[in-house]
Amino acid sequence: MIPKIIVLNDDIDATNTREVVWGFATRCHPMSGEIHLNKEATSPLVAFLESSEKMAGQTNKVVYNCLPPEDWGERLPVRTSFARNYPKELQDKVIANWTAYGFPKQ
Repeated sequence: MIPKIIVLNDDIDATNTREVVWGFATRCHPMSGEIHLNKEATSPLVAFLESSEKMAGQTNKVVYNCLPPEDWGERLPVRTSFARNYPKELQDKVIANWTAYGFPKQ
């Protein structure tokens, strides 16, 4: 009954929107990462459905495969971020001068 499904590896927290978006962006291939299904059962409550789809109780569906490709083996992409990649002293300096750099307070 669900028209869009995102399949994730267990290293991604599905309850964390940032992690889901990161997993989708780094692992879902735009062609081979999508599986399209035609005329599958659906709920008429799905907002994007056309009237004819609601009446028929059928729509197209897609599964987004966000699992790492087989040829990666055990090697997963390294996650990068300001907090992970820079020394604490540099992070503190940047944060202390954030507004001086012209950015709004956070």
